[in-house]
Amino acid sequence: MAYTNVNGLQSALVEINDYLRVERSDVMGITETKLTEVIEENKIREGEYNIWVRNRAEKQGGSVMLLVKKDLVAYELRNDYGLAEVVGAEVVCRGGVKRDFVVVYALPKTNSWNTEDFKKKMEDTKRWKEYLMETKEKLVMMGDFNSKEVKWDDSDGMVVKIHGVESCYEWQWKTH
Repeated sequence: MAYTNVNGLQSALVEINDYLRVERSDVMGITETKLTEVIEENKIREGEYNIWVRNRAEKQGGSVMLLVKKDLVAYELRNDYGLAEVVGAEVVCRGGVKRDFVVVYALPKTNSWNTEDFKKKMEDTKRWKEYLMETKEKLVMMGDFNSKEVKWDDSDGMVVKIHGVESCYEWQWKTH
């Protein structure tokens, strides 16, 4: 598993493809793709990955992407929470274990957002996070967690983001 903030995917495609060629990550989350339209699958590792994106409709910037190797069974998690910059998939990892992988971009308040729009965006993000925490048993959340408006740990104080996992296979192996 891998995660990166690219600050613009078009300019980072060579580096992303090089990284995936060498590391062979099963799952990769990317924030701040700054895409305004869907990217062609063959631009990322020659189509080896299923790609799910959530682009901003209302402004430029931000946006999230999730890549899952095509040899893994994966189903998109529907995001019906308005402005939340979240994308996710349920992945059947090697060995049959199901995990939910979610990419979140929770931006800090800046002058580019009016107070009402920012508040709505953060409320939508909170609702989506709460839904995931309540309904998903094996959840890996990755992303850019800059917003102080969203509490990023659960009721027990456990941090919901996990780092350092190389692949679905390794994750399953390390936890059993």
